[in-house]
Amino acid sequence: MNLEKVSVIQNGVDFEEIERDTLLPSKQKDFSIVFAGRLFPTKGVFYLLNAFKLLRRSFRNVHLSIFGKGPLKKKIMQFISKSDLGSCVSYLGYIPHKILLTKIKKSDIVVFPSLNEAQSMFMLETMACKKPIIAFDLPFAREIITHLGTGLLATERDINDLARKIEMLISDEKLRRRLGQDAYNYVKKNHNWDIQVEKYLKVYERVMH
Repeated sequence: MNLEKVSVIQNGVDFEEIERDTLLPSKQKDFSIVFAGRLFPTKGVFYLLNAFKLLRRSFRNVHLSIFGKGPLKKKIMQFISKSDLGSCVSYLGYIPHKILLTKIKKSDIVVFPSLNEAQSMFMLETMACKKPIIAFDLPFAREIITHLGTGLLATERDINDLARKIEMLISDEKLRRRLGQDAYNYVKKNHNWDIQVEKYLKVYERVMH
């Protein structure tokens, strides 16, 4: 293969949409954690639920919101009920993209415990919302997240380490703010649609010639 003929264009984020609505800071009673994605085994939602269950031993004022739909919905609801987490875990189903962005902006952190992804738009949009994100230390995550740089990486499938990483962010507001800002700067520089469009145009021009 002639690599000189290969072009790589990464996913782009619509910053106009992200920054269209600026929310005023709101006083939340509980620390807010968000998960969003298809409720399918490879999305890792049960790793998060088990990690959250561990966290509740030390932190009572945390709340987890789960957005999405899929075949695991019934098992998730059963887990919430059997683990007595009904007061601190909310399953909210599918919501439109614009509303999901609002929920992300109002949250404190986002956890994305997926085991297999391409380049996740949800991760990029979370970072563009200046929210710190935690993911498992896997190749797709390392493409956009540097540990303690643009987010946190937890050991793959390790609920104890995932809980520790969440605890780090619960306990350190300064770290949350820095990770969120650095994540925003990274996505703004490397995944802004305005930049990606220019790359597409260059590819088309080269092919035409």
